[in-house]
Amino acid sequence: MTTTTPWEIPSVQAGYERDFPKVVEIPTRLVVINTVSGGGGSSVGRELQERLSPRCGVMRNFSTRTQRAAVEDMRYIFGDLAEFDAQVSENNVISFIDWLPNGCRYAVLRSEIERQRSFDVAVYENTHFGWVLKSQDPERVTNIFLVCEHEQNIADRLRQRRSETMPEVVSRTRSAIEDQRHVLEHRAELLASGKLDAVIATDELSVDQVVDEVQRVLARS
Repeated sequence: MTTTTPWEIPSVQAGYERDFPKVVEIPTRLVVINTVSGGGGSSVGRELQERLSPRCGVMRNFSTRTQRAAVEDMRYIFGDLAEFDAQVSENNVISFIDWLPNGCRYAVLRSEIERQRSFDVAVYENTHFGWVLKSQDPERVTNIFLVCEHEQNIADRLRQRRSETMPEVVSRTRSAIEDQRHVLEHRAELLASGKLDAVIATDELSVDQVVDEVQRVLARS
């Protein structure tokens, strides 16, 4: 295996404005659910996985943030910066971001992609790595971005989950609005270029309705 330097993705915009050479094989169909904090990505990902089970895998993010609940082990691999450096030294990190709102690092791991080989389809929830993965295999990767077109909905959803303090809600709301702005402003271009397969506005939709939309995208892609 060729040793590669992990790509740092400083923002959603930066992640879609550059090209990424092929560095990893995508072994199965991969559904990337991108969304910002408060966008409902985890709920949609869980429901989609339920509908696609039993042959559906979940690709986990590496994160240096503190684990909030035991069930998060299903979607995250938690570790500190020393463990991240160890993953890099093992050529296991494809891309990463240092996310300013919580000061933590998130990364896509080569081993997590390979782990999906035993499944017919896999779901991956994130914000910044959709095009990184889509560029590796445009046929096998379906890249979907869930957006909240009404900014107040983001703040309301963050408050409702009660996992952040009010200052954190304010910071995350501001970051979420900025993160999705590029997708909202360049939606047609991103779809036409094939970098995104769909942009779904979730403001007026239930989780079930969003997943219905995701499945319609999968049926035609």
